[in-house]
Amino acid sequence: MVEALGNIELSSRVITPASAAGRLHHIDARYAELKTALKPIDVGSETHQLLAQYIANIYAATHSEYALELLQAFELAREGEGETFRDVGNRKLLWHGSRLSIWVGILSGGLRIATPAHT
Repeated sequence: MVEALGNIELSSRVITPASAAGRLHHIDARYAELKTALKPIDVGSETHQLLAQYIANIYAATHSEYALELLQAFELAREGEGETFRDVGNRKLLWHGSRLSIWVGILSGGLRIATPAHT
């Protein structure tokens, strides 16, 4: 609970109400404050097709009552990370589930893996 409150406090400090002087859509302004670019993945792209295939392959026999369809996917790019990881050849798509309360921390400071002492 204290950790969640700390993450909410971080969110309120990072995201200020007077962002981008009204030049951007309010959602785009929030991502800009986090120094994070959010862009849609083209429906015909290899990445979109790969995501759709992943979704199609997650069904077990117990999940036959419904079907998921990928409507839209987005790519996030944090400022400076492109240069940092440009020469890394083993790129993979990351599936990560987190509480909404810590997303601002992840987007502003990167994904940090807790050590066993912190879990």
